[in-house]
Formats: sequence, structure tokens, C-alpha cells
Amino acid sequence: MGFFDADQRADYEVAGTWPDDAVEISDALYRSLMAPRDDGKVMDVSPDGMPALVDPPPPAPVPVDALRQLARDAINQWRDRQEQGVIQFEHAGHRWDGGLKVRDRLNTTLGTLKAYGVPDDFFWTSADNIDVPMTHLELQALYEAHERAVFYQGWQIHQRQRELKRQVDAADAVWLQTFVPNWPMD
Repeated sequence: MGFFDADQRADYEVAGTWPDDAVEISDALYRSLMAPRDDGKVMDVSPDGMPALVDPPPPAPVPVDALRQLARDAINQWRDRQEQGVIQFEHAGHRWDGGLKVRDRLNTTLGTLKAYGVPDDFFWTSADNIDVPMTHLELQALYEAHERAVFYQGWQIHQRQRELKRQVDAADAVWLQTFVPNWPMD
């Protein structure tokens, strides 16, 4: 059903587009239908053929395959954020920050120290903000401990995202609509 302005009826009739079943409404009803709304109502046809404001129809259900794909995409984004995150690990009696950015800093520093030697007062700062004196070999050992910690975290992330994807593959639409990837709650 369309809605037509009676003041323009002659133009509609010349164009051959005035409907045979047009219903005239009062100015008051017209104003109430066209008034700005914040209640979410939409214009529709009532059972008696008159225009009326009604609640909008519920959204069409999203097919379960589309919900599964959205969930898988969310898992991949979660995985990527986790892999970019910061970790902490223990080594040589200290807690250290780790992650892909720390890997870059360690690699750059190790390469520079190998090429130019270690300054007498060289140190690396722990996660607890303690400056720990380091030799080239000690920094190399820290790097190796870091890589083990990054690998372990990456493996945990990989296992979790695989588990989440198995859950998604077995889930129904109701579960998928509220799915948010995360670590399991303890």
C-alpha cells in the first residue's frame, strides 16, 4: 500500500498512478501519522484498510550458516588481538614483559650488541621496572626464554580458537546470536 497526497491527485491521475483503492483520511489523522516519532512505530495498513502506526515487524531471522560465519570471523579477530597482546613470563628470578613488540626490541638489541659489543652499564628492564644488568649471553638467554613464552601463549591461543570453532560448528542459532569469543571462565 502506498500513501498519496490528495492535493496532488490530479497529477497522479494524469500519470495514471492514482490507485483505485485510495482511502481519504482526515487532516488530523494525517498529521498524527506524519508527526516526528521516537517510539519506533511505522505506518502500515490496519485491518479496516486505514493507515495506522504499528510496531515494526521483527527482523528476519539470520540463517544459522551466516551466524556461524559471523562467529568464526569474531574468533579470528579475537585470535589476532590475543596474538598482538602483551604477556609476562618468569626468567632468571624476574618477571618480564613479552610479546611481538618485545620480540622486535630484543632482536634489534641483540643484533646491535653482536655488531658493536655490550656497553659496560648495559641492562634490561623487568616487568617490575627493575634495571637488571645483562651480558650479551644473558640477553640471549632472556630472548630464548621470551620465545618459549610467546610460543606457549600462541599455542594456548591456537588451541582455544580451535575449541571455539568446534563449539560454533555444533551450536544452534540461539547460542550463536549471543556468542562472544573469550577465554573460559575459571
